[in-house]
Amino acid sequence: MRFVFVNKLINYSKKNKNVYLITSDLGYRAFEKFAKLFPKRFINVGVSENNMIGIAAGMAASGKKIFVYSILPFVVFRSLEQIRNNIVHNNLDVNIIGAGGGFSYNVQGISHNTSEDISIARSLPNLSVYNPGSRFEAKLVVNLMLKNKTPCFVRLGKAPDRD
Repeated sequence: MRFVFVNKLINYSKKNKNVYLITSDLGYRAFEKFAKLFPKRFINVGVSENNMIGIAAGMAASGKKIFVYSILPFVVFRSLEQIRNNIVHNNLDVNIIGAGGGFSYNVQGISHNTSEDISIARSLPNLSVYNPGSRFEAKLVVNLMLKNKTPCFVRLGKAPDRD
């Protein structure tokens, strides 16, 4: 589903110069086209999820539309305090994209797999939470994020072969 997300984001970013994509050392084989087309709007902070959220909050506070991308447990569990204090309580236009819902990362273990992320995200105020189950639903969710100006959380799992 990340390809659905990034392709729609590329098309939107061609018309909107305030869109930024920030990742924490992820997105290989998915974000190269975005990075090539918009090198100044693609930021890879390295293995630094908390800083990624802080950077996203600061940029959104200055009027930018921000998308952050990481593996779900890394972005939710490691960065929960920053998401809560910096993004949702200030109702900022930051879209948090978490990859690998459930046990998508399989044998990489508990550090990469999560079943608690949705319940945690739903407990936060001002945060719209989406969990698309197909490519079609992923397209709809991306369209909602592009129109929305408040915080969003999206859990992207592995896409089925058909919509």
